[in-house]
Amino acid sequence: MNRMPHRPFIRYRFDERKAVQAAGLLLARSEGYLNYMKLIKLLYLADREHLDLYGAPIVGGAYAALPYGPVITEVKERITETRSDYWNEHISPPADYEVKLLKDVGDDDLNDAEVEILELIAKRYKDVHPFDLVNELHGGLPEWRDPAGSSFTIWVEDILRALGKNDIEIAAAARLAADTECTDRALLDVQEE
Repeated sequence: MNRMPHRPFIRYRFDERKAVQAAGLLLARSEGYLNYMKLIKLLYLADREHLDLYGAPIVGGAYAALPYGPVITEVKERITETRSDYWNEHISPPADYEVKLLKDVGDDDLNDAEVEILELIAKRYKDVHPFDLVNELHGGLPEWRDPAGSSFTIWVEDILRALGKNDIEIAAAARLAADTECTDRALLDVQEE
């Protein structure tokens, strides 16, 4: 997908607490365990849906196209590579391609709209096999294209464009992302004092 020249670069900070809570909600709706590839895809779809409806993702972070479809890079890393104490406390490492909810994490950091979207995604894909989900995403998401065994960045702008957003809506999303980043930095500065 071609990027629009001179448009703002949109980047959302990865929110690990929301990522763990979102993953926990999806795992709880699947009897406490899921194929880890499916969990990664469901979190991407939830971010995409929230981005479409509200101009911002739930989890945030960097998005990438991998051979098995789109991912939130930091979520994939937490599951398959670099785990964190907070993630480890609530979600197991993969065993036989599945992760398990170890301890209820709650949803205090998620707002009602985010929970609603996660519930919708959980329900919509509850009985979909992980590889059927991969095939659906390959054919159904314009921002993804085959990285030929490698990977490439999926820009937020490209997701928005694939969702049918125009230049004005994309610029508004860029302003929202910048405002959110400024607010996050200010809160961190206050907490450090």
